[in-house]
Amino acid sequence: MENAPNNLDPALVIFVMKKYYSRYLPKYYEDLYSYGLEALYEADRIYDPKKTTKPFNYFATCLIRRAMFMFVRDKITKTYQKTTFIDDNSVLEVLGKTYQYQIGKIDLYRAIKTLNDEEKNILYLIYEKEYTLYQIADTYKCSYLTALRKHQRILNKLKELLKNYES
Repeated sequence: MENAPNNLDPALVIFVMKKYYSRYLPKYYEDLYSYGLEALYEADRIYDPKKTTKPFNYFATCLIRRAMFMFVRDKITKTYQKTTFIDDNSVLEVLGKTYQYQIGKIDLYRAIKTLNDEEKNILYLIYEKEYTLYQIADTYKCSYLTALRKHQRILNKLKELLKNYES
């Protein structure tokens, strides 16, 4: 007997979007939906009820969530940029917003000196050795999100220190 066709209902994609990724819906609705549909069709292609006891909807939901997670993760990592120097001004980009300080490089170096060794090393690895956050996570034996948060905290700390030097 041939297997019954799987339920390829796009409502499953919308359900996953609303349940797990609602904060990204206004901006990335079409992208999340298209990635979710691709994952749904991929689930239909590879699902084999003989190899699993899980129903198709459960299997498809897992693939849809993974596809959407990977899309969101890629969007978040693209928002983090390097610190660049333009003459004596430093431009520090955090979460896609640019903060410009009318300070010299000496103030930035003074701010970096106040960081602890781990924070300095993370900055060195990212901006000098051009490590990715995945490589930082491997180096420090932590998850990608932990490395991302550490990097964000360091940049925010530097931003606050530079604001204090500006005043």
